[in-house]
Amino acid sequence: MTEGLKKHLKNVHGQIWKEVETDTKKRNEEKAKIEEEVESKRRKLGIAKPGDDMKNQPTIKDMVSKFTKVDPSGAIQKKYDEALIEMISCNFLPFKLVESPEFHNLIQCLNPAINLKSRYFYSDLAGKYAKEIIEEVKKLISEYTDASLAITTDIWSSRSQDSYISLTVHFVDKQFRLHRWTPAVSLFNQSHTGENVQEKLEDLLQNKLNIDLDSWPLFATSDNASNMVKGLGLSSLQMYGCVNHTQQLGILDSFKAFKGELDDYTMLDASDKCKDLASYFHKSPLGTMLLEHECQKFGHSAKVIHQANDTRWDSRCQNMEDVLHHEQCLLSLAKGKLKVKPKEGPAYSLVPSIDEFRLVKAAVRVLKVCKVTTKVMEQEKVHYL
Repeated sequence: MTEGLKKHLKNVHGQIWKEVETDTKKRNEEKAKIEEEVESKRRKLGIAKPGDDMKNQPTIKDMVSKFTKVDPSGAIQKKYDEALIEMISCNFLPFKLVESPEFHNLIQCLNPAINLKSRYFYSDLAGKYAKEIIEEVKKLISEYTDASLAITTDIWSSRSQDSYISLTVHFVDKQFRLHRWTPAVSLFNQSHTGENVQEKLEDLLQNKLNIDLDSWPLFATSDNASNMVKGLGLSSLQMYGCVNHTQQLGILDSFKAFKGELDDYTMLDASDKCKDLASYFHKSPLGTMLLEHECQKFGHSAKVIHQANDTRWDSRCQNMEDVLHHEQCLLSLAKGKLKVKPKEGPAYSLVPSIDEFRLVKAAVRVLKVCKVTTKVMEQEKVHYL
């Protein structure tokens, strides 16, 4: 309708103009509603508007993948869920991983047809599979064990200071195959007395694994902590001390007894000095820079001095070997560049003396032999006795 015709109708035929105006408004509203519905469908389907940049328009493959998901309870989805639970459980990953955008993106790249589920689903599924594994372990024990059963156990605390006790079962079946399972890791926040250790272990054996404590000989191995020794001694199990832990205690006693030439420090003191030195370099960028500079002066490669773990002499051995690698550089630094000033008393050198280095060398020779026996005794998949 032209502008002239609009003016004529408005001025001469007022009633007709009102009818035309009402009809036009109604048609515009209907048109806008239709366009809004079309735009909503386009957004849901990911279809670009006519004239939009064609780079943003999805491919046929993308469109098909949006509507092609596997059956949520079918074989393919079940296989995926089982593999994901195995990965989470065996690698101690958090369940929230399955809800992260990066994980969703990874699955979309691998197989867009897979249904992505929540962490609560996989948490419940892990509990279900755990029960199935426990039943399978019970079945294996009842079918293949008719002579004896051995367990190993330990207590430790988490970062949040919750205590746990573990129970691992070991047995050789009728085909002389070695089995090792850890069917129980239980919260253990009560006092760690021998009586409580005994009660907890026997409860796990009887109620978790349905083992009759009087049915066949039961053997147990743990560390030599007094509460574990007492708890296993009170129980129905025959205890055998951990060979590796006994060896560790023997090393500690020997290091305390073996003294240097001046008789005012021991091999343990020399080892502790190496431990302190590693801790210093771990915390001090300046100390690390000084060591690297000395290494360049003497023409040999700088090496990280690993920190020692108090409970594992293997790590002590590695720590002392690393210190010996830098002996010449460290003795050069000992002339004044590596000293610590405590709150009380004079400054002292972090670097072992020449006599302490002799003790460190002797300690490493001994620990290298112990390292071999430790590796042999800690094997879990072969018979070594």
